[in-house]
Amino acid sequence: MSHRWNTEKLVEEELKVEVDGKLKYGRKDEPREIRFQTVLEKTEEQKKSVKESAEWVKCLEQERKGMVLAPVCMKVRNQV
Repeated sequence: MSHRWNTEKLVEEELKVEVDGKLKYGRKDEPREIRFQTVLEKTEEQKKSVKESAEWVKCLEQERKGMVLAPVCMKVRNQV
């Protein structure tokens, strides 16, 4: 997150998370296990959706005023 306080650059920053997991459950005498792999990536559709939101417009206005910690900007950063 090298663009933490610049929302416009943050939305364009590449994001990819890969998870390999193992979940154990059940009784001790009958243990069970689930293994999973998943990849999460920020899509162009997600970027577009964020940029078209009312919160995005409000955040850009707040950032221009120097209010990078405005609650609306925090919300936008969480969407990105």
